Amino acid sequence: MANYSKVEKLNNPSSYLLLSILRLSFFIILSCMYLFINNNTVGWVKAFVIVSMLILFINHFLYYFASLTTQVLTLAVVDTAVTAPYGYVYLGGDYPDLLFLGLVGLFLFMYIEIRAVTIVWFIFVPLNIGIQIILEQHEFGKFQIVMYFVSGTFVVFASLVGSLIRYYQHARSQTALLNAELKKSNQQLIEYSHKAESLSVNRERIRIAREIHDTVGHKLTALLMQLQVARKLQESNSDQSKMSFLHCEELARSALQEIRLSVRDMREDENQRTIKEMLDRLAGQFAEMTDMKITVQVDQEFSVIPDALRLNLSRIVQESLTNAKKHGDATEASVTLQCSEEQIELMIKDNGTGKSEFAPEFGLLNMKERVQEHGGTLQIDSFQEKGFKIHVLIPFKRKPQ
Repeated sequence: MANYSKVEKLNNPSSYLLLSILRLSFFIILSCMYLFINNNTVGWVKAFVIVSMLILFINHFLYYFASLTTQVLTLAVVDTAVTAPYGYVYLGGDYPDLLFLGLVGLFLFMYIEIRAVTIVWFIFVPLNIGIQIILEQHEFGKFQIVMYFVSGTFVVFASLVGSLIRYYQHARSQTALLNAELKKSNQQLIEYSHKAESLSVNRERIRIAREIHDTVGHKLTALLMQLQVARKLQESNSDQSKMSFLHCEELARSALQEIRLSVRDMREDENQRTIKEMLDRLAGQFAEMTDMKITVQVDQEFSVIPDALRLNLSRIVQESLTNAKKHGDATEASVTLQCSEEQIELMIKDNGTGKSEFAPEFGLLNMKERVQEHGGTLQIDSFQEKGFKIHVLIPFKRKPQ
């Protein structure tokens, strides 16, 4: 599709200057050759050479100021109009008049790329040569085939060189534009990386706070219960009270260890356990500390469950059991984990007091965030004197063993 807007300039001034000097030098040399070598040149022919040389000289510099395609085409048409007649004025002479057309084609195709102009040009050049051959054959009975072939080849070559220069200029401009866009993209990427780093730091802070709440909070809740039991049994049953204090000491050590693990983010031991082993271990420890009766049912184990998902399921169960004892004074709880073809379903029920209305606290919000990390849903139901029921659904494509 033709583009009649702006033309591209050579963005290398030294290259343009060298090419411009060479072209202008060729025009001057050819014009002087026609003007001075042939002493039999008549007056009107000399006037034609001088006028055409002045026009070519002026147009040569006007190319530099031409910014629109139509302006370049106008200059090229004028150049062609004053150079094409050389072949007819000096018909039958030993002069390379077609070299003028080659120099015109050089600048024409260096500045513009229009298919219609290319077609017209490469029709005009052989047509012009053919007419000169016919006239020369008619006038002199012969024509110089070698001269026409060499001169015609030069016209084609010069036009192709102009096209290659234009292509080089376009490629160079595009490269500069791509480099500028690349620098802009790199700057945006740097800014994005800084934002991502800040977001990752904030996310890590939230994760650590959640881990501390779900692990240390769980241990401290059990520790508080054991201290209450020990205080009540201190006078009536000293042996049992002593055992409670030993449990308290163990819980305090465990809580301290959980803090260290959360801060140092070292969970290799849990990542090596299956989800069933993790839930059985969690239920056994919690039952021992709180005297709750906890049943765990995992209907099927799969070969691959991501570590993050396995850990989050364990933390959800841990927080649910802690809330059941702490807020509902539950004595029994059940944990059911089912894995279907497309999802994982987790259900935690207890027989605590329950609440008809309750506001989500930090622990419940943590559970919701853990579920949302995996694109799942969490539903909490509670009624007065009927305990809590927590239902979790997480999309998961199982991989059978």
